[in-house]
Amino acid sequence: MLDKARESIEKLESKVNPSRGSHPRVQANARINLGNYLNFQYTGPLWMGSANENLTVIYDTGSSWLALDMDYCASCIQPVYNSSNSTTYRQLATTVTTQTYGSANLTGYNSSDSVYMDANNTLGLANFTFFGILT
Repeated sequence: MLDKARESIEKLESKVNPSRGSHPRVQANARINLGNYLNFQYTGPLWMGSANENLTVIYDTGSSWLALDMDYCASCIQPVYNSSNSTTYRQLATTVTTQTYGSANLTGYNSSDSVYMDANNTLGLANFTFFGILT
């Protein structure tokens, strides 16, 4: 019975664990210094694009996707990601998309670029899909 339970767990893990499936997985042991605001919000560094632009972002533990204020957003508060400085930035669609985020709606574009959690570009992905906020 224990063997059947292990087998079931392994089948489930293969569906959700990126190291066993088709999703990319970063293979590294690293520590990232995060800011902690009242055990409610965690902020930390992110390096984006071919220009290796450093941003401080909210590491949202309740979301499965990355949303970034972009340089083409007229109402976003600085700092924003300057996609025009990156030769590897790609806007994946020409149609504006609306994403529901908690009780808010964000409009923008599905985009991709290199995203790293360290300045040396060892902990991240070269072609990562994220949501670029327009408004």
